[in-house]
Amino acid sequence: MCSLKKLGRATWILGTSLLVIGVPLVMEVEREHELLAQEKQWMARQQASQASVPVAGLAPSTLAGVPAGLPASPVTAGVGGK
Repeated sequence: MCSLKKLGRATWILGTSLLVIGVPLVMEVEREHELLAQEKQWMARQQASQASVPVAGLAPSTLAGVPAGLPASPVTAGVGGK
């Protein structure tokens, strides 16, 4: 009878510990997964919107954000404040 009592007590401790620690842990992990999924979705939308909306005056093949057809610096074009 004593061993049955100990088994019941151990089961109770294990069960309540699982509820107290395990349930909040599972909920937090689920929340983190949802947050990561939302972040991934947001980044995909950002990339899609950047790819679909070209910046005015920029050719797709320009480097360093210099508009196509314009010189790299105003000095080389003779616009240096003269």
